[in-house]
Amino acid sequence: MPKDSNGHLVAGRVSPTRFVPRQIVRPEYVGKPGPSRFTGSDIYGAEAVGRIRESGRIAAEAIAVVGASIRAGITTDSLDAIGHDYMVANGSYPSTLGYRGFPKSLCSSVNEVICHGIPDDTVLEDGDIVNIDITAYKNG
Repeated sequence: MPKDSNGHLVAGRVSPTRFVPRQIVRPEYVGKPGPSRFTGSDIYGAEAVGRIRESGRIAAEAIAVVGASIRAGITTDSLDAIGHDYMVANGSYPSTLGYRGFPKSLCSSVNEVICHGIPDDTVLEDGDIVNIDITAYKNG
């Protein structure tokens, strides 16, 4: 990752927010400063568990696709596009997109970035340590 003359990380440019088709169900927090307080039950019925499993399956597959794409020379923004396109193609909403204003569809943390890094035009280099976080939201 690029560093300034003092050795501090320099953030790259963040591209515009990616499009999600209207027919894909969005979490209630999209377009708000944050999520509403949860007032439901911590015990889920069979239908809700099925939706959670489906979302988890899509997220696991998306992270596998993104992981297979990690290589020197690719940008974290390109990895975001790959994950975004996979989730949308599978009818799910990228859960990080719009959560408390987060502008991207996955989190990418490179080297000393601890967590929730925002994908940008930073080019990965050979030897970089890359962490990707992906969550998917499908049908509530």
